[in-house]
Amino acid sequence: MLAAAGWPLSELFDKKLAAALHWTPLVDEANRAPALLNGGLGKVSPAYWAAVILMASAVDAYGLTKVNDKDYTPGNLNFDPLGLKKINPQWMETAEIKNGRLAMIAITGFAVQEFVSGNAAFTAL
Repeated sequence: MLAAAGWPLSELFDKKLAAALHWTPLVDEANRAPALLNGGLGKVSPAYWAAVILMASAVDAYGLTKVNDKDYTPGNLNFDPLGLKKINPQWMETAEIKNGRLAMIAITGFAVQEFVSGNAAFTAL
């Protein structure tokens, strides 16, 4: 779900942040974010990919420690800093699943739109 927010933010702010930090921007000339269909994934540092794999592995390993708990449901890592699940647990679980699915459709739409049009999905106004 964070990727659905990160994609437009990267296209809008990557060049500005890269210039401020004296880095090479990751977006291409058309301001398209690096993606499998757009190319540009080779510009991303191998250290970043290693950190992503390490972080995902750590979260997955934590989840595996919870599998034998009697009240465990798959994907539930008890991360609810605002306490929203206490209000209506069944509705919250359904909403989270639907939001996750919608985010996956959105990311796929961003990638296909940029591949077909050759333009960034989001441009500065």
